Amino acid sequence: MKPAVSLKLRSRINLEPDTEGECGMLFDTQTAVICACNSSGWVLVEAMKKGAHVARLTDLLTEQFDIDEDTARKDVLSLVKELRTLDMLEAK
Repeated sequence: MKPAVSLKLRSRINLEPDTEGECGMLFDTQTAVICACNSSGWVLVEAMKKGAHVARLTDLLTEQFDIDEDTARKDVLSLVKELRTLDMLEAK
């Protein structure tokens, strides 16, 4: 069995919350790419700023939003794929 991979936003990625702190934007200081996040995405990227495993990210979504574990995991994996495509994530 492979060890769990910790997903972490690259250090060059800044998080800019909205005025309520529930949503926000990711800004890549190297490429100037901007990515908007809804409230569930924001919960995930805040956790990934420090580093988190897919299981922990899935738990965060099920704890804070009214969704089942399978849906939460699919949402997490979708966001991870998008952030990797934008080169905003590093895996450790």
